[in-house]
Amino acid sequence: MKLWCMAAYLHWDDEDIFHHFCSSLEGAAGQVLWDVGPRVMTADLVRLLQTRFGTQLQAECFKAELRARQ
Repeated sequence: MKLWCMAAYLHWDDEDIFHHFCSSLEGAAGQVLWDVGPRVMTADLVRLLQTRFGTQLQAECFKAELRARQ
């Protein structure tokens, strides 16, 4: 992920990474921020986004849609 490379290059700490990451989220991904508590960590937020928008869950949804169309 580009964010981690940039963070290493700019010597960002965890808080810098978290705030940059949150400010980069748009649309449905940005809405995820409303669902997390105030003490969420970057890794927790990444896991939540992967669960909601990652290929594993979406692949199952797409398979179900294809079965329904057939």
